[in-house]
Amino acid sequence: GRRGLIVMLPPESVVTGVVVSARTGAPVEGATVGTGKSGMMAMLNSNMSGGAQEAVTDGEGRFRLVGLAAGGVPLRVEEAHHRPLVLPELMLSLGEQRDVGVLRLSAGGAVHGRVTDERGRPVSGTIVMVTDATAATMKRGTSDAQGRYRIEGLPPGTFTVMRMDFRMDMGGGGS
Repeated sequence: GRRGLIVMLPPESVVTGVVVSARTGAPVEGATVGTGKSGMMAMLNSNMSGGAQEAVTDGEGRFRLVGLAAGGVPLRVEEAHHRPLVLPELMLSLGEQRDVGVLRLSAGGAVHGRVTDERGRPVSGTIVMVTDATAATMKRGTSDAQGRYRIEGLPPGTFTVMRMDFRMDMGGGGS
């Protein structure tokens, strides 16, 4: 005589840890720790399917990544001024609480330059994107009032620098 549906959910697994600068040992606040895979297409697929979980580090570099399923979990740490860190896949048990300890982010290399118009005058507010050939590394920055930009945290390699200059003018009635 009962009506309704009973749903039994397995206990979630949780990963915790601390992210610090490899150079100084200082906590890194605002780093994103997630299960999404690297590379442009992998990130798009993961984000569209809703399959990636993320957490952001606090002022002490701590993070708590919840809602993980049992099995293999890729883990990636990203922050604007450091190189991305990709950990070997973690094998989690049902409901496991895993502390991965201290994760150290390296500073990496940087690309910097100046955005100017055709007359050599600085252009502020222009988005500059840096990507490697496989799109595994993609970072962006914005030019300042003097037209300068600096994009940090790059791994060794060859990069393409693109000035994202498009502006959309939809006319008076456009949105």
